Amino acid sequence: MPKFEAYWISKSQQTPVKQDIPTKSGAPPTLLSAFTKLLTDPTIPAIDLAHEAVNPLPREHAYAPEPKPPITEILYAMLIDAVKNLTEMNNRLVDFTEALEGSPGGEYKNLDGLAMEIDEFSWGLHDGGGARQQNRQTWFNLNAYTAKLAAVGLPDSWAIYRGGRVLQKALERNWQQWDMGSLDGYMPAAAIWIRHCGSRIYQERWEYWKKRFEWVTTVKTLKESTRDEARQCVEQMGDIEQRF
Repeated sequence: MPKFEAYWISKSQQTPVKQDIPTKSGAPPTLLSAFTKLLTDPTIPAIDLAHEAVNPLPREHAYAPEPKPPITEILYAMLIDAVKNLTEMNNRLVDFTEALEGSPGGEYKNLDGLAMEIDEFSWGLHDGGGARQQNRQTWFNLNAYTAKLAAVGLPDSWAIYRGGRVLQKALERNWQQWDMGSLDGYMPAAAIWIRHCGSRIYQERWEYWKKRFEWVTTVKTLKESTRDEARQCVEQMGDIEQRF
């Protein structure tokens, strides 16, 4: 069974841990149907599923109450939960989010609630404890999702500064006085911001960050993949410099 199908089945068996954290169990049928298709049927365009997700079914009869679109917090919670857990669905979830922002009703214009969800994680990586590898993957997934959205100006005009925050943490910390191994978690997230938004971040402490990426390539105690990410960033930053 594909990972995303197993994930979706497991979510259907969960109940909210806290009353203010909605899960799949709090979503209306139209949203559940659209989100299930999003995760299980890649042939359906994300824009069609975004429209289905936010448009309630018509009234069954004239005296029935006027249907309302799903509560935005429920959809955002489902979306972020999927981003955290489903690495291979990242692009699909980005496409869905972009379509959601442009949906006709206007409830998701500017994705205000989503910006708040993103701000909660963008301050840093929790890189300790027994779930270190899972925390790193979650951190990378969230940053990949956020960087791809920021590349098209979503969820707000401040989106690009979240990338600057991640780059600062990865490149401006004096790692010799910290756990050097944590760079194995920070570097992939910093690299994804350069990859998708490098030209927009250009000149915001650019030279300093480039030198720090160069330094990371020399740290032999780090994973080879981490040093490769840093090496690619140096090359990409050089390419961007040539265009300005």
